[in-house]
Amino acid sequence: MKINEWIALLSCVGTLGATLTVVFTLYEMKIQRKSSYKPDVVLLDTEFYSYNRKNGHKYLPSLWSTRRIVFSDDTKYEDIKRQIGGISLCNIGVGPAKKVEVEWEFDHDRLIQTIKEKDTNNIFKIEEYEKNLQNQYSMIEGDEWTGLNVYQFRKTKKEFLLNYDTSSDIFEVNISRHFRYLVSIVWYLYLEDYSDPVALYNFLMPELYIKLSYSDIGGNRYKKIYRCNFDLFSLLGGYNETDYLKMIEGVLEFDNIY
Repeated sequence: MKINEWIALLSCVGTLGATLTVVFTLYEMKIQRKSSYKPDVVLLDTEFYSYNRKNGHKYLPSLWSTRRIVFSDDTKYEDIKRQIGGISLCNIGVGPAKKVEVEWEFDHDRLIQTIKEKDTNNIFKIEEYEKNLQNQYSMIEGDEWTGLNVYQFRKTKKEFLLNYDTSSDIFEVNISRHFRYLVSIVWYLYLEDYSDPVALYNFLMPELYIKLSYSDIGGNRYKKIYRCNFDLFSLLGGYNETDYLKMIEGVLEFDNIY
């Protein structure tokens, strides 16, 4: 190969190297620009309280809150609802999160089976049917409807969630009503038959998963899955027909598994 050919070859290699350098530089700039507005939405561990609530003829520990509720003799339910706390989501990323969606998943069949096995006196019948493409449940005592009607709304949404450091913005969501009432029936059945004080402690809560998705301002979509762990450390023994009595206390911990 002649000298001028070597020079031409080296010139081409140099040009290619410079081009690749520019491409990698632009790629890194794109990554840095994307990270400069990337949100990061997380779930916060919290305390957990379960209170009695009259449903038809039964008092179920179905009033769940992440804040301790203060009651008085003249407390009305509207006052209670203003005190109820949900699970808190906050954005610890740099940029705002758009179109935040929270979806619940759990082993519905296992809960239904647990109720059937534990309900030896046939107190409850649970009817399931479809309405408007949503699962709906009615709790029936004997042949009489008790008034508990549970829709399974799968998703909770928020249009924007700002950065927490600059705005203190929090997105509070209540635990799936579908899950809450089915678990409350199980708890009721354990509390009613309190021959074994540790039975309820040993009852393994069905795994509750929270599917979280959101977008950044560039339209990039992010997805996470959290597992909710219930750690119960205090409960009132025995069934009690007292409205708004605190029955169960514990903590909720969230593990980001995906």
